[in-house]
Amino acid sequence: MKWLWTLVLIAASGAAAADCGASAQTVRTLRAEPPEEGSKVAVRGVVGAAFGGDRRLDGFYLQSAEKPPAGVFVYTPDHDPNALPSAGDRVRVQAQVGAYQGRLQLEWVAGIERCGRARITATPLQLPAGPARLTALEDTLVRTRGELVVTDNRDLGRFGVLHLAVGARLYQQGGRGRPAGVLLDDGSHTRQPRPVPFLGETGTRRIGDRTAPVTGVLDYAFGAWRIHPVEPPHFTNANPRRRPPGREGAWRLAGFNVENYFVTLGSRGAEDAGTLRRQRERLVAAVRTLDADVLALQEIENRSAAVADLIAAVNRDAPPQAHYSAAAAGLARERGVIRTVLLYRPARLTVRDVWLDSASVHDRPPVAAHFVDGSGRGAVVAAVHFKSRGGCPSRGERDTGEGCWNGRRTAQARALARWTRRLQREATAVPVVVLGDLNAYPGEAPLRVLADTGGLEDLLAASVSERERYTYVYDGRAGLLDHALGNRRARTVRQGAAVWHVNADEPAVIAGEGPWRSADHDPVIVDLFVPDNGG
Repeated sequence: MKWLWTLVLIAASGAAAADCGASAQTVRTLRAEPPEEGSKVAVRGVVGAAFGGDRRLDGFYLQSAEKPPAGVFVYTPDHDPNALPSAGDRVRVQAQVGAYQGRLQLEWVAGIERCGRARITATPLQLPAGPARLTALEDTLVRTRGELVVTDNRDLGRFGVLHLAVGARLYQQGGRGRPAGVLLDDGSHTRQPRPVPFLGETGTRRIGDRTAPVTGVLDYAFGAWRIHPVEPPHFTNANPRRRPPGREGAWRLAGFNVENYFVTLGSRGAEDAGTLRRQRERLVAAVRTLDADVLALQEIENRSAAVADLIAAVNRDAPPQAHYSAAAAGLARERGVIRTVLLYRPARLTVRDVWLDSASVHDRPPVAAHFVDGSGRGAVVAAVHFKSRGGCPSRGERDTGEGCWNGRRTAQARALARWTRRLQREATAVPVVVLGDLNAYPGEAPLRVLADTGGLEDLLAASVSERERYTYVYDGRAGLLDHALGNRRARTVRQGAAVWHVNADEPAVIAGEGPWRSADHDPVIVDLFVPDNGG
């Protein structure tokens, strides 16, 4: 059966009862020569879609019956939403000319006269489209051509919108997708919409999911073009949830930015005890699923109580062989509101040495430990968190193509390279693995410094495909900010590596239990088989 969406029938055609009054101007005339704001007008047209009620858009869209279409929004907050005209109704509207968010609209409606029914079709819209095409179709019924891809869901819980791409999701570096130039909106300007729109049966709408062509009204508001669908979009779960891969080596290491785990409420982390409890439950589920022998964690509150709280939660009801301890609990961290942490399983490993990189350039000092298993095999693991890319100052470290504070991150990379070279001298002939959020993408200056002067190279590239090599989504584009780097010894004993996409693709408003959206970064995994002479 062929889809004939270029002729979407909103209502069955019928003879018009009247012409809605010869004295009323058409929507096209109104758009072509808009009267001054406050002018009283009579406008005739066909209803393209109605979104009545204060939980929706509080009005309806009126458009011309002739082609090409022209449209205008009619704002009706004082009218019973159940009494508003419906799609396909021919109407004559008496109202006042106004504006909202810089767009023309009709408001202070004095009368709505129904005068029959009309056939109205959705105009085909190929995305992305230029400004002239979008402006010409503003406030009219359209139907997109081809599938669209969800490339950002950060505003789904706050404003009920999804960001879309054409062809494929968007990446910070490379990729085949193009921004669609429009948002998929929920027919409402309500903040915190409940229920959250566009979620599937599993309670999520992941980045990478696809939607069939969408029929809705094209609107411009809050600085962006958007489509309010007149029928529920049909999504394909093209990026389903997956568990992390099975272990491929004797040791499993994981790096994980846990997004502000604070036991001090109302500061940088959870606002209240209930929010902290939910955050803790998801993190515990994620940590247990990772099943790592060593965890390099970032963004934990710089208090011993926060570290102890997370360890106690992970260990509670877990078998003794799965319990964790802090490798460097006794090392003082005087700088920063957050810290990096190394956790390990004492049932499998012991700590031979611990080190803290006290170079003044670090906002949160890196920590490392030399771990040894029961056979005497050893490896050094470091947890690192470089300066953020955001919060540009008014002068100095501005974004010149590699994010704000790139100079600081590059200096931190130099200090880390010197420090890890010293660790390799102190723990000779062992693998050295650096795990952490470097706030730098592959190829940027900090990564080049670590490779060129520290001998630390990517452990993910050989095992993770390019399109799966991301840990964070910023402004709708996926990129690799969290890295697993190793010296030559680590590269020779690596058995496998992975990124577990448990967080970055998920909206921040998902319901239910489990590890999903336990933080905003995805964890990275490295499996090692440390040879007998490694200790």
